[in-house]
Amino acid sequence: MQRIDDFLTRIVDRATTRREESPLGRAYFNDQLPSVWDLNFFLAEGGSAEELAAEADRLQGDAGLAHRRVTAAGDHGTSVMDEFLELRWDAEPLVRMVRARAPDRAAEHRVEEVAMEEVAPVYRDYRETESFGADAGTLQALARRDGLIAEAGRGRFFAVREEGRVVSFCGLYTDGRTAQVEDVITARPHRGRGHARSVVMRAAHEASAAGADLVFLQAEREGWPRKFYERLGFDQVGTVWNFVRRPAFVAERQNR
Repeated sequence: MQRIDDFLTRIVDRATTRREESPLGRAYFNDQLPSVWDLNFFLAEGGSAEELAAEADRLQGDAGLAHRRVTAAGDHGTSVMDEFLELRWDAEPLVRMVRARAPDRAAEHRVEEVAMEEVAPVYRDYRETESFGADAGTLQALARRDGLIAEAGRGRFFAVREEGRVVSFCGLYTDGRTAQVEDVITARPHRGRGHARSVVMRAAHEASAAGADLVFLQAEREGWPRKFYERLGFDQVGTVWNFVRRPAFVAERQNR
């Protein structure tokens, strides 16, 4: 887990514009993209939920952020979860999974490495329809975020095409020894055909071929993704928690 933490921290350091140290951890900010939550958050190293919530209010409030977000890994995150829920924060657990063995079966589709510009339309459509309901300004900010992360993590992208168009892809970020498979997305009309399996397996293979001896990904703890990645040879090694107060809730508290 520490090696994964260090890898992700280096990427965040490069993709953010400043950070502020705290007795309880460290706050990261990208002042050009304040609406992008994973570039504006508090990385906890200790403290109770009440203490962390107060610290997030202080630091993120002073920065004028509309949201609050605290990230806590491992046992610490688990230990403060119930208290955060009592404080009416949302809890979003992610499992960290490491490639440990061969997949249960071979990939079925031809995968090619593509430029980031070719996967951007699939990502944008996903954000518009699946999980964000974002307006044009937010979508633009998230696209800028993608570019920053790709630059910080030496991003590569692997995709399946149908009729010449990219319909499924994933990203690969690496420092040479450690590699992360991320953003596994398939356009809705093309799901259930083995595309995601193919792009993830290709990315993991490329990471190992380039010298990485640790290949990992993060997935929602609940639901199908974790089981899917287990079939591809990834085993869970830990959990990280994102505790969030959404902008509407923050505004409600400020207006009381």
